[in-house]
Amino acid sequence: MLLHTKCNRWPGRGLRLGLGCLLLLVALRCEAQNLVPNPSFEVHDTCPWGYGFFSKPLFWDRWDQSPEYFHACAGDLGGIDSLLDVPWNGWTWQYAQDGEGYVGMACYLTDDFRELVGAPLLEPLVVGQTYYVSFWVNTATEGSYWEARWACNNQGILFTMQEHIWSGNTGAGPEFTPRNYAQVHHPTVLTDTANWTHVGGSFVADSAYQY
Repeated sequence: MLLHTKCNRWPGRGLRLGLGCLLLLVALRCEAQNLVPNPSFEVHDTCPWGYGFFSKPLFWDRWDQSPEYFHACAGDLGGIDSLLDVPWNGWTWQYAQDGEGYVGMACYLTDDFRELVGAPLLEPLVVGQTYYVSFWVNTATEGSYWEARWACNNQGILFTMQEHIWSGNTGAGPEFTPRNYAQVHHPTVLTDTANWTHVGGSFVADSAYQY
């Protein structure tokens, strides 16, 4: 995703952050300063070797349940790692919009089940400053193992003051109180399985958000 300041002058600092849906999420490169680390999920310690975000892009954590990390390098490992390959993996057939990696998340299932990811910003937002944020999404389909059949609306970006890394101890729900809003979101159902859809918008920071 991409975020930069807007105040009737040249764009200032940029930011990208991601929370998602039964979709694939990838970040957009930014010409301004980007406040989100590893925004397109390219940098990792090891190639994805197991599902459930146990192998993950650097700086990113699961904030609820078990999102997946996909990267083209996984296909070279063999075995279960092929479920995390790009372009064909256990959930979908899709090339990355940028680079060779993306993250997959379930937007919403029964019992308020969602999969979320989060990351610390490189520096806090400035209260009163207008920021622009954007990201890319694609609805999963035609996977090699699991059948993804759903699409949803309101995929978005939520900025917070605290991190909310999920420990796995709260069943179907997150360990923080779900918010019924996001600073930037897409109100309509996104069903495109062939192309990446760009989602973006601006907001005024009302807190010095750090995540």
